[in-house]
Amino acid sequence: MNLTWSALLCATLTVALPVSQAHAEPKTPEERELETRLEAANGAVSDAAASPISADQWSEAAGRLGAIASAPELEDDCVDARYAVFGGKYAISYDGATGAACKLYDLSFPTLRARGKTLSVSALPTQKYTAKDYLEWIKGNDDQVSAKARAFQATPAFLPASSGAEADWMSAVRFKDGAGFAAAPLAFGARRLPKSFHASDLDVGRRFDFPARDKERLKALIGVLERIGAPEATVRAWAEVAAHPRGFLEKVRFDYNDAKKVYDIALDADFLPFNGPVALIDFKTPYKPAVERLIRSVLGASLRSLARVIPNQTARSIVNVAIEDSFEFIEMAYSYQYTQFEDTLRAAMDGRAKSDLKPAELQSMLDLAFGVRSNLMSQYVMALAQGQKFDWTQIEKIGKRARYDVEKARDVTMNETNSRLVLKNGCEMRITDSYFGVCSREGRKVALYSLTSRHSVLLWSFGAPVVHKYDTPNEVTMKRGFAYLLAVGVRVANIGIGHRFSYMLSDALKGFARNGALDEAILKNRLWLEKRGAGELDAENQKLLSTLYVQNLNPFLAHSEASEAKFIRANAQALEIPETVSPAVAGLE
Repeated sequence: MNLTWSALLCATLTVALPVSQAHAEPKTPEERELETRLEAANGAVSDAAASPISADQWSEAAGRLGAIASAPELEDDCVDARYAVFGGKYAISYDGATGAACKLYDLSFPTLRARGKTLSVSALPTQKYTAKDYLEWIKGNDDQVSAKARAFQATPAFLPASSGAEADWMSAVRFKDGAGFAAAPLAFGARRLPKSFHASDLDVGRRFDFPARDKERLKALIGVLERIGAPEATVRAWAEVAAHPRGFLEKVRFDYNDAKKVYDIALDADFLPFNGPVALIDFKTPYKPAVERLIRSVLGASLRSLARVIPNQTARSIVNVAIEDSFEFIEMAYSYQYTQFEDTLRAAMDGRAKSDLKPAELQSMLDLAFGVRSNLMSQYVMALAQGQKFDWTQIEKIGKRARYDVEKARDVTMNETNSRLVLKNGCEMRITDSYFGVCSREGRKVALYSLTSRHSVLLWSFGAPVVHKYDTPNEVTMKRGFAYLLAVGVRVANIGIGHRFSYMLSDALKGFARNGALDEAILKNRLWLEKRGAGELDAENQKLLSTLYVQNLNPFLAHSEASEAKFIRANAQALEIPETVSPAVAGLE
């Protein structure tokens, strides 16, 4: 049975893959309690999560989007001829003939040329976690569970068969016939697994391919990417994946990490949209970044849906983890960079950053940035469903509405989270950098909070997310990293609660790990601008800036000032604007 295009597009909304076999044994009290909590949370959010968009509407939208490939308005006759530096890490290009602005490039956007093509995008735990562990985590006893993980990491690499500590997914790994491994195998109890293997070594069955009709539609979408100026290497790699999706499996590698006792999931990232300078704004055709985002959504969903046909349950699960986490981190990277850009624009408006741009130009770019990030896909699909033509030229107008909604929501959330910190947590609060608050007790700083997000997990509200602990600055990084590991663990291992609840729990864990991470882009950018303006930061703020780089666990982003400076230099050189290199990266490499 072939996958339909409707099924591919439905996966952009919900992906529910079977991750565990039926739990034949009687459920433990912890498993029953965990299911009860998840069921209660599911009932509370099910109505809000329902989508009014049908599979047929998604299919129609994809066909229309593919037709854009032949639209004359996508022709780009604005040629980058000269550049003006803005905000230390942005470059506006201008057409040589008309002098009109062409694009706004983010020089700090990650580039694979500077970072290297292979990236570790996730990790598979080899430790067995149980429903009891997850229940303890939900109750706030995460220290107890992380202590178990640290104890496991301290054990020898070769565990005795009777230990029972290894994850049960490992016992179900199935490799294709004839798969050979150069590396010596690891011994996990009675199991022997390679130290390194590719997804292509797994038994994925005979149906891991797109039907001819869907290949044609994917080809049309990739044609859109080519016409809107995506890097040639990216277009070529995507075309290869669409035509021969099994080749994608060769790009995913699992490497055993003995220090952490996990399999690092490494991605050969040729097909990712990070092969050159990224334009956050296209002034002549402002909908281009939004169209790119929609196409990434469809292409990513296509691969996730294709993973559904893998017959071996374990192979299906771990391939899906690699695909899902990769594409989620890609979109998070774009959102993070747009949020930093938002703060730079506001800094120019209120005098925190020097700019030769007019206030109207800054405001226009701000609205365009919000327009690209708004939920255009749903608006686009619903317009088609109602027989209307979607006006892609109205990105700025859409962005104005989106910006108003975001700013209003931030104000409301700030009032609620600040009140909770004062009344429930006993904090003496000081608002700083517009959207953050320092909690002090008896005159001593305790923690820095983001006030524009609510931190809740499965109906448990924890108020504002912690951005920084002054006494234990590594705490946020460790808690986020462990939550990600648990999120993967529940997707690939059988903990006795069924795949529906497993995915709910995984989403909650990932939500915890990401909560506040996007807000931090504003704070990090403010510190970055302040350092460039003043020449240096005081010791406390310099420590905070360094911590913010590290605790953003997105594998595609810069994790130090030096690595970000490397991106700026590489992108500036690619655009042949060497005059931007010195002020942006001086003293950082």
